[in-house]
Amino acid sequence: AKVTGDYVTYDPQNPENPEFFDLSGSTAKHLSYVLNSSEIRKLTGEEGITSGAMMLLDRPNVDVVVVKQGAFGAKIVTKNSESHVPAYETPYVWSIGSGDVFAAVYSYYWGEERLEANVAAKYASRAAAIHCSSKVLPIRRTEIEAEPFIFPIFAPTKKPDEVTIYLAGPFFTMGQLWLVEEARIALLAAGYKVFSPYHDVGIGDAASVVPQDIAGIEEADIMLALCDGLDPGTLFEIGYAVKKDMPIVAFGEQTPEEAMKMLVGTGCEVLNDFTSAIYRTQWNAIR
Repeated sequence: AKVTGDYVTYDPQNPENPEFFDLSGSTAKHLSYVLNSSEIRKLTGEEGITSGAMMLLDRPNVDVVVVKQGAFGAKIVTKNSESHVPAYETPYVWSIGSGDVFAAVYSYYWGEERLEANVAAKYASRAAAIHCSSKVLPIRRTEIEAEPFIFPIFAPTKKPDEVTIYLAGPFFTMGQLWLVEEARIALLAAGYKVFSPYHDVGIGDAASVVPQDIAGIEEADIMLALCDGLDPGTLFEIGYAVKKDMPIVAFGEQTPEEAMKMLVGTGCEVLNDFTSAIYRTQWNAIR
């Protein structure tokens, strides 16, 4: 659709094939791109975030480029400056609509309130965190602007490709295998290395598979355990990892709280929401 305006925020909303704002005939006196790392790489062909942003800033009337980077916050680039706003750590994650919330709140503070782009992006990041944790809309500006903010800043110390996640879980039924596949796909897509017994060892007798699984735990940095069904092999892997003092995120949507008591009591982070378990595993891996 063709858009004309004074202050316009443009979110391509197309991770596979993003397009430039002006290709549709749209115009703006002041334009801000808001997009994620994958979109800016595909749109500009540049691997570097800053170089891609500078390419966008050379297009008509682009004042600001905001690049969302998940747990690493967002980078704000203008022709004369580059800054960063953090992500915020939430106990649960409802990711549906979080990008829309970020873009809308940023657009309000930058385009309507005329705040500096880095301040608008900070408030947008806070609003996304509130939405992810509560699923609630609308969000009150008093919550967004509160000092101190309700959630702590997340400050990663590692990159995803520097850690290995051990994916524990049964894979003997279609449902179990589907869950393992979905978890592995999500973690790999975020850039993490994943050791999955099903994919990296396969099915075989105890003498052949168990030593390889144990070696996988020994070499991993963190474990995501899929606990529904209380599979004995998965529980053994959790116990081994606990003894090794490895961080563990345990997902159990249908497992009673009583059955997870030993996991809670030994410091495992136990969640009954799959998306939250995926995100918490990622954050714990790079903190």
